Formats: sequence, structure tokens, C-alpha cells
Amino acid sequence: MADRKFDGLLFDKDGTLFSFQNTWANWMFRVLQRFAGHDHHLCRQLAQELGFDLDTERFIEGSPFVTGTPNFTIDLLCRHFPELTRSDIIGKLVTISAVEQQCQATPLRPLLAELRTRVPRIGVATNDHRESAIAHLRSADCDDQFDFIAGSDSGYGEKPDPAMLLAFCARFGITPKRCIMVGDSLVDMESGRRAGMTVIAVLTGVETIEKLSPHADAVLDDIGHLPKWLG
Repeated sequence: MADRKFDGLLFDKDGTLFSFQNTWANWMFRVLQRFAGHDHHLCRQLAQELGFDLDTERFIEGSPFVTGTPNFTIDLLCRHFPELTRSDIIGKLVTISAVEQQCQATPLRPLLAELRTRVPRIGVATNDHRESAIAHLRSADCDDQFDFIAGSDSGYGEKPDPAMLLAFCARFGITPKRCIMVGDSLVDMESGRRAGMTVIAVLTGVETIEKLSPHADAVLDDIGHLPKWLG
């Protein structure tokens, strides 16, 4: 197989660089316990609205928590707990997440070092906030491997709007068709398509291969298979 040549490579973060269920399911369970306490009815209501199965302690396909921004969860909790200020809620979420370990989909630093020998520019386009993204990448000792990190609060909007993807291309003078968008959700696939990029899906998120394959140029088990796919 001939080598596939690209000038840019963009990653989603949660579910792509980091395994979504293994990273965030335990966090969500503890968030629900912290906010709902012993009110089991409220706990189940919150879980349903967030797309989280309390019985299996796993996120379900199409979960708005998976595809949305942090503001979705914050706004939902604000509606249910009007006695708390927005700052109170953010503080509680940050406290819970501070002790949560990010589960790398594959050892990131060696993979990114290899990919940097193949693709000139590598970036992250996530619907998480940029500061959180940087902290998570730093905890995995790989934040210095990225030329570009954008979040939903970086001024480009949120995926599936392709603006942050196109900002990456504009920053480095890359033609979108010479760039890859790698993600785990239909939102990632749509944003990549709208940007005019090659789109690759990975199965370390919540969506299944049946859902992702019609919308992707390739589906990989995880990002560790990218070097082989590049040829």
C-alpha cells in the first residue's frame, strides 16, 4: 500500500486520545452521587438527561454529555439546583475531576512522536474547554506534542461547526483536503466533512462501528492504528 501523505492531523480529545468510558464513567457516577445524594429518583432523572446508564455505569450512544460542551452539564445542573450559583456548580465539578485519571486510548507520547515524523502539524479540536484540554494532555505528558489546541471556548464555536478545524488549517497554511480529522463521534465526523477533511473514526468512544462507518473514510479500533493506516 502506498503511503498516504497529509500536512495536518487533528484529534478530538475525549473518546479519541482518551478512552471515554474508562475516563469519564466513574467521574459521572460520582457527580450524580455528589449532587443527588440519597434522592434516587433525582439521580436517575439526571442520569437520563445526561445519557448515562446507572445500572451499567456506562454512557449510552447519543449521550448529550459525550457530544456536548461542559456548558451543557453545567446548565442542566443549574436548572435542577437553583439554590447553587453557577460558580458553585463549576467548583464542585472541578473538584471531582481533579482526582480523575485520564485513561489513554494508547500510549500517547510515543505514538505522537512517531506521527510527528509523518505529518508536519498536529492539533486538538475538542468541545471541552481549552484549559481543561491542556491540563488533561499535560497529565499524559504529551501537551508539547501539539501545535494547536482549541476548545469550545476558544472563539471558534463548537463542533459540528467546522470553524476550529478550519482555524487549524489557516494557522499553518494547510489545505483542508490535506488534513485528517480523527474522532469518536458523529459530531466529529460531521465537522470534519464540513471542513473538507478526510475523516477517521475510532472506537474508543461511545458510538459503534455500525453508526460511524457510513460517515467515515476509515474506522480504526483506536488511534494506535494510525501509523499503519498512513502506510
